[in-house]
Amino acid sequence: MIDIEKMYPVINDWGWVTHFEKLLTEYCGCNYALAVDSNTNAIKLVIEYLKIKNEKIFIPKNTYVSVPSQIIHSGNIPHFIDLEWEGEYQLYPYPIWDSATRFRRNMYKRGTYQILSFHLKKILNIGTGGAILTDDKQFIEWARPMIYDGRDYNKMYVDDDFTCIGYHMYMTPEQAKRGLEIFHSDRIKDHNEDCGSDKTYKDLTKQPIFQKYVSVEKEYKDVSILYERKYDLIDKNTFENNINIIINNPDHTPLSNMDMASVLDISERTIELLKTKSNIFFAVLDRREGNEIIPDEFWNSLIKFRKKHGIPYEKIIVISNNVRLYHKDVKTIPTPFYLINHKMGPTLLSMENNLENNLDVSIVLKSDLNSDKIRKTRFLSYNRSGNRWHRVFMLSKLYKLNIIDNMIFSYYESGYFNNKSQFGNHIFMPDTFETLNIALEDKWDIIKFLVDKCPTTLDHETASSAAGGHNYFSKKEHYLDTYVSIVNETGINDYATFITEKTIRPMFNRHPFIVWGNPYILRTLRSYGFKTFDWLIDESYDECENANERFDMILNQIKILNEMPIEQLHKLCYDNLDVMEHNYERLKTIESDYKLSKYFMKKLI
Repeated sequence: MIDIEKMYPVINDWGWVTHFEKLLTEYCGCNYALAVDSNTNAIKLVIEYLKIKNEKIFIPKNTYVSVPSQIIHSGNIPHFIDLEWEGEYQLYPYPIWDSATRFRRNMYKRGTYQILSFHLKKILNIGTGGAILTDDKQFIEWARPMIYDGRDYNKMYVDDDFTCIGYHMYMTPEQAKRGLEIFHSDRIKDHNEDCGSDKTYKDLTKQPIFQKYVSVEKEYKDVSILYERKYDLIDKNTFENNINIIINNPDHTPLSNMDMASVLDISERTIELLKTKSNIFFAVLDRREGNEIIPDEFWNSLIKFRKKHGIPYEKIIVISNNVRLYHKDVKTIPTPFYLINHKMGPTLLSMENNLENNLDVSIVLKSDLNSDKIRKTRFLSYNRSGNRWHRVFMLSKLYKLNIIDNMIFSYYESGYFNNKSQFGNHIFMPDTFETLNIALEDKWDIIKFLVDKCPTTLDHETASSAAGGHNYFSKKEHYLDTYVSIVNETGINDYATFITEKTIRPMFNRHPFIVWGNPYILRTLRSYGFKTFDWLIDESYDECENANERFDMILNQIKILNEMPIEQLHKLCYDNLDVMEHNYERLKTIESDYKLSKYFMKKLI
C-alpha cells in the first residue's frame, strides 16, 4: 500500500488540496483544477462567473436533479431535451460540461469549464466533493476566495482581509488526501469506464416540480449552411426541418482583417428569424488555417450587434479551425475541420483494395512493414512552403547540428531566396514569425541553409505541385526508409491550436512523429481518440506555451533520437506498432464519428 504522506510531503494541511488539484491537471490534461465540496456547487459557481442570467440552458431530461435546481437557483431556465449521453454532457449553449460520471486520462475539453464529482457512487469515490477543470486562469483567481468564504487560506483568520462575499464550498484537506489515496490505488486506470448515462437517471420531465420547464424540442433532419442573401432559394420544407446556419462572409477571411460592418450587414428578416426561430443561427465561419490572433474589436462588434437587436446569446456563433478559440461572451464552436472532416475514410479503404490502379499516391500498408530490415535513415520531413519561417528555422538548426544528414527532407523554392536584391541580407528577414523570436544568429543559420540546401525536392518539382492535391499522401518509400516524421505545421502561434493534413499524413503511413506547431496539438489528438508517442520521446513540449522554449524542447528530443543507436530506434518503433495501427484505423472512423451535420446539431440544439 502506498504511503501517501511520503509520496506527497506537506507543510500544512492545505497542501493536500494543492497536491490533489495538481494531480487532476496532470491526469485530466488541463491547465488548472479547482477542488470544491460538490459537483452541484461547482455548477452554481461557474454559472455565476460567466454572468449567465435570465437565459435558457439546455440539459438532458435524464440527469441528476441538482443540475436543473442550480440552473433555477441561479436565475435561469432549464430546458429539458431528449439527449442520449454517456459519462458527460454539455449545459448548452455554454462551455460548461457536467462530467460527473466520467474520470479518465486527458479527458479535458479545451476552452471549457468541466465539472467532476467525487461522490461515493462515482469513479474516484471520496464520498463527497468535486472539481472544476479549466484553462481560464482568471476564473481560478476569481473562484479561489469565492469558495472559501471570501478568505485566503494561506492566512490566519485574524490576519485576513476578506476580498469578496464568498461561499462555503471548499474541499477539505482530509477529502483531498483521501482522493490522492484512491487515485494511487489499483482501481484508477488511464481509461475508466463511465459510471453513468441517460439510462442511469430518471426522466425529470415527469416530475411535477419541473412541469413548467418542460418543452419538447423538434427533431431536425440535417444542417444547411446558407449565404444570408440567398437563403430564399432553399425550399420551405428543408428550411423548416433543418438546422440553418446563415453566414455572410467567404471562407478563409482572416478574422483579424474582417470588415465587420459588412459581415453584420444582414437583413431585418434574418434578424427577426434569429429572434423567433429555434433552428436559425448566424455564424462567422472561419475555415482558414487558423493562427492569427483575433482582436477584441471583432468580439466586441458581435456582442454589440447581438445586444442592439435583442438576439439570444446562442444564436450568433463563431466557427473556427482553431480548437482553442473561446470567448466567454460569444458562443464559439471550435471545429478541427482538417482532422474530423479529412475526406479520407472511404478513400483509405478504397486505396487498400485498389492500389495498383492509383499510381499517383501510395500509403504504407501493414504488409509493407519488415521488422527484420533496418531502415536507411532516421527522419522524414516534408516542407513544401518557403514562406513560413519556422520551417526553415527548424531545418537550419538541424543542418547546423548535422542531423540533416540523417534525414529525408524537402524544402522548395523560397521567395526570399529568389529575391536577389534582398537575399543574404538579414535586415530583410523578420525578427519574429508569429510568436517565434528570430535572433541575429538564427538569421545567419537560415541564410547558410538556404545557400547550401535550397531548393531540395522530393516527390514534386515545385511547392505549387506539392500543394495541388497531394496534401495527405506522398510516396510510401520515404516512410519505409525512415522511422520518425518531423512535422513542421502551418504555424507556431502560442495562442491557437490548429491541426492540418501535415500532422495527419504520418498517421496514414504508420509513422510516429514530432510536431513543431502550436501548443496542445498532441493533447487534441488524444481527445479525438488518437494515441501519441510518449514511449519514444518526452512529449511535454506539447504543453509549452512559449514558441522558442517549445522549439528548444523539440530540438532536444530530436537530438536524443539522432544519437540513439539505430537498432534501438528500430526496436522501439516495431515494439509499438500497435500505436501506429490504432491511429491508422482511427482515421477510417473519425469522420463518421464526427459527421459535421451531427456535430453541429449537437453543438447548437
